[in-house]
Amino acid sequence: MGTLIMERAELHQAIDRLPDEALADIANIVKDLIVEYQGKEGKPPFEPVYFPEGIGKDTDITIEEIRQMRREVWANFPREF
Repeated sequence: MGTLIMERAELHQAIDRLPDEALADIANIVKDLIVEYQGKEGKPPFEPVYFPEGIGKDTDITIEEIRQMRREVWANFPREF
């Protein structure tokens, strides 16, 4: 967890290490974040990109390299619109 951005798997693992009593707090935080990021229109400010199986089969770029590029882009993306 050296960076500010956690992979989903890391986040899931971190939640699994918390006691059950913390789950209500986590749920409230997630609900607040959903409201914050959905904005007034009820939609997130961006559309997530999903990579179907086999989309990069003819390239040398790995899924991990794509994830790293996304982390780098979002790390420098302005938070205010």
